[in-house]
Amino acid sequence: DEKDFTGEGIGDASGGEGSLDASSIAAQGNVDYPVTLSDGSTCTIRILGAAPGASLVGLKGFANNYLATTTSLLEAIDYAVVTDHVNVLNESFGYNPLPDTMSDVIRMADTAAVRAGVVVDVSEGDAGATSTIGSPSSAPAVISAGASTTYRTYAQEQIAPTGFSFRGWEDDNLSSLSSAGFTEGLKGPNLIA
Repeated sequence: DEKDFTGEGIGDASGGEGSLDASSIAAQGNVDYPVTLSDGSTCTIRILGAAPGASLVGLKGFANNYLATTTSLLEAIDYAVVTDHVNVLNESFGYNPLPDTMSDVIRMADTAAVRAGVVVDVSEGDAGATSTIGSPSSAPAVISAGASTTYRTYAQEQIAPTGFSFRGWEDDNLSSLSSAGFTEGLKGPNLIA
């Protein structure tokens, strides 16, 4: 299932981060990819997601200019919970309204979704390791997820992000883009992946 809450239509969706999240979750492994290794030998790989049997619902709450309205996000959450009866709701966005209060409507919608039996997973945000973790990830009922480093991949692929220079790698540290600072209350990240 898929539904647009921006008025732009599904066909215009770039799919970037949403497609990456979807394939990480539910890639089926239906395509064989031939790979030539550095020693000249070849092999074939298939890409499977963490839950290849999962069914997905694509909900477009962000416009093509990467902006969203509170209304479009609330409508998407409501549709996921009430209409599609999803088991898990993944929100890969940092909403972070100021101030971060219990009365934030996205936080309230996520809390209501958890009460309805939905597991809600939200991004810590992309504000940096010392910056505030805001709503909705600061809500006690949701699973808040941050990002870890994957420098090994960069080294193996012989690529480096802009401004980085390194000879080795150290993985599984908090990524410099992931929010992990203080919150309104005692909650920090539940999961770093």
